[in-house]
Amino acid sequence: MKYCICNKCDHEFEVENFEMRSETMKDGTPVEVMFFTCPKCGDEYVVTVFDEEAKRLRDSLKEAQRDASKKASNPQDYEAMRIAQREMQFRKKRLHLYVGRLKRKYRKEHYERPVQDRSL
Repeated sequence: MKYCICNKCDHEFEVENFEMRSETMKDGTPVEVMFFTCPKCGDEYVVTVFDEEAKRLRDSLKEAQRDASKKASNPQDYEAMRIAQREMQFRKKRLHLYVGRLKRKYRKEHYERPVQDRSL
């Protein structure tokens, strides 16, 4: 199991499960948010955010993984196996980058406070 120390109340706890909820971003994009909360103060920690494009990229990665696995079962065709593995790594990186951008966008909308006007 994974342990976490809450940034808000310093409570140390074991992360036992994640929760999911559906939301709509400010631009109208529907997303699925995976998160967990501190059992003491209720502070929320977002693990990942998925939208339809992220799901499509995830499915594409799974397809590439199946293809690479099939190619690996035939060690005689080393070049085909190498190409399939490279494609799998490319799709994995693409998914990781996309989800990272989506998560940053979500956090910016939900957790960053607006800049105050200091021109008094």
